[in-house]
Amino acid sequence: MAIANISLCLFLLMLSLCASAEFSKKNERRDDDPGKWETVVQALANKVAVLEAKLQAVENLVQGQAVSFFAQFTEYHHTFASDDTLLRFDNVISNAGNAYHVDTGHFVAPLAGTYAFYLNLLSDHDHTVWQNVCVMKNADCVALTQLADSASLSVVLELRSEDSVWAMKRDGPGTSIYGINHTTFSGMLVTASQ
Repeated sequence: MAIANISLCLFLLMLSLCASAEFSKKNERRDDDPGKWETVVQALANKVAVLEAKLQAVENLVQGQAVSFFAQFTEYHHTFASDDTLLRFDNVISNAGNAYHVDTGHFVAPLAGTYAFYLNLLSDHDHTVWQNVCVMKNADCVALTQLADSASLSVVLELRSEDSVWAMKRDGPGTSIYGINHTTFSGMLVTASQ
């Protein structure tokens, strides 16, 4: 509904701008020659057709691509073997667009655009020792949180198609975190690029 309203507003605005541009040429007087008016109308119709095609392409891109995921651990205590350990969330609650890959623990962007990611962590009460956890984009740590008891991390990223995002325990003496619904990783497409 909102896209239709935006579409109508854009159409009317462009029609108004095109018409005013055509009629405001310097030293031009009104001409009742039907051939000239047909040319103006045809030029406006062509511009409208181009705008409609662009709008349809954007609508197709957005409507067909809901992208979001929410995942957690299946085990109650998740233990890290070492530093630089990927957090592979193996219990996928939702995965619209199938962009989160449970086998690798990576989210792979199906479209270029702006994405939001959320990471929530809770230390195992028997092992409350600090540990650094990153949200990784491709090979770079783009956001870092230090977990002692609990931590949350939010990040908004511009991704290209096929960019990869995941969570990783970087370093620190902490060896485990709570699983199930205590530690979660989620993300969603905010706006697709064209």
